[in-house]
Amino acid sequence: MRGDLERAVAEAAVARPDAAARGYKLLAPGEARAVNPALRGDFDAALYCERDAAVEPRTAQLALRAELLKSPGYTFLPDREVREVVGERAVRDDHGEVHTGDAVVLCTGAWLAASCASWPDVKATDADAIALTELMDGVEVFEPDWADIEKNLTSYIDAWKEATGS
Repeated sequence: MRGDLERAVAEAAVARPDAAARGYKLLAPGEARAVNPALRGDFDAALYCERDAAVEPRTAQLALRAELLKSPGYTFLPDREVREVVGERAVRDDHGEVHTGDAVVLCTGAWLAASCASWPDVKATDADAIALTELMDGVEVFEPDWADIEKNLTSYIDAWKEATGS
């Protein structure tokens, strides 16, 4: 983080009653670089969220794609954006093509983060948040049971490999 305003937000997070359960810690720059040596540039401090399930997307996405490409049931379609949910398991992309599958998973990325509050007691109310709320009307949001995933991840991966032949 850089500056007093960002520090104030991080300090508020660390002061929350659930901060210890979430593993929040305010780190000095040296401490932050010890946790994540890839950090570059100048910053005043960092908010460490020990229990976040964060990965380095540049490497994780490539590894996931490489594994998925082993399955004949997977097709990679780069440079496309979902424009519309057109059915329970169907979307239309920016080329006008409709794609169907067993499930539709929208991975919006960081561009949408400003419209979504991370904490249930913080409500996003800007125009983007209102538009997102309207867009999501009727959409079932899947919230994974992370404790179950942590406990059973290996068996889930093995089952997926068996089901997809990868």
